[in-house]
Formats: sequence, structure tokens, C-alpha cells
Amino acid sequence: MVARLVAATLALFLLPGCCLMLGNTSTARTLEKGTGEVGVTFGVTSYQFQTSVPSTTTSPSPTPTPTKETLNVAYPVILPEIPFGIAITDNVQVGGRFAPQSLGVELNTKWRFFHEDRLHMAIMPSVNYQAWLIVAGAGARLPLLITYDINDNFSFTTDIHGAYTQWRYTDKNFDPNSTNNNATAW
Repeated sequence: MVARLVAATLALFLLPGCCLMLGNTSTARTLEKGTGEVGVTFGVTSYQFQTSVPSTTTSPSPTPTPTKETLNVAYPVILPEIPFGIAITDNVQVGGRFAPQSLGVELNTKWRFFHEDRLHMAIMPSVNYQAWLIVAGAGARLPLLITYDINDNFSFTTDIHGAYTQWRYTDKNFDPNSTNNNATAW
């Protein structure tokens, strides 16, 4: 069991798909019509793996109780995510992001529906798909973005963020709901 955890950890770190896509927050401000943007995002993702290990102690019980072993690992994002966008109008832009390390892609549209003086409000619906090393899934997000320009050089942005992703395990050895009693919970 422990060997499988170590092997999974090494595979996640050494293979390209070692992180879930990072959560990108955008400002509610949109670009001017006809202009575009490209960026890079770096970060760190942490994971917790847990597995059941048969008890090695002798007890009067005919079925020993397994103990749980936990492994916490943090992975750096070495290959940056690349967010991009182009403004269709002064209040609408389309774009997405490509995440080569986490083997994911996202498409989004930002619509700024309110702009008065220094206050901007927008929604940015998106759909994404990711085929990671041990899981794959598709999802959708709908953040409400609020940006207040403090001055010409500084802004404050916050959002209310709703998201849903349907994950499935690509390997039954990691699926704790499978018939495999030795599955590693991720």
C-alpha cells in the first residue's frame, strides 16, 4: 500500500499531468474592442492521499481493523497555465486558458454588465475539461466579478464563485468506491 502511494507521488511529480488547473480570478474590467491579452500563471497545488493498511498487531478479533495512512504532497506548477482573451466589444471578451501541466483546457466569455465611474461588475461563465493522471472531468463555472478602481494604478477585485465539476477516476486502484478494497483515496 505504501509503495503504491510512493509510486503515485513520484509519477505525479515526474509526469506532465501533476496538478489540477489553478483557479484564475479575473477583474470585472474588460479590454477595449479589438485588443487581446495573454498571461502566464504559476502556483503550487497540494494533495492528500489516504490508504488503508492491514493491521499488523495481533488482536483477539478475527478480523483486524485496518489503519489509515495519509500522505500530504505539494506540487509546483512548472509549466505555466496560459490564460488568453480578446475583446469583441468594449463590454464583452472571449477567451480561455490552456494548462499543459494539468492537461486541461477552458473556454470562457466575460460580459461586463455594469460600469459606472470606478465600479465594474461582470459575469464570466466558462466550461472546462481536464484529463489528469488519475482523474478526468468536465465542469462549468459562473463567477460574478466586482472590481473597484481605487486610483489609476490600483484596483480591488472580489468575486462570488459557483463551480461544478464531474470527476471520474481513470484507474480503479484510486477509486475508493470500487470493489478494490485496497484503493487509495485521493
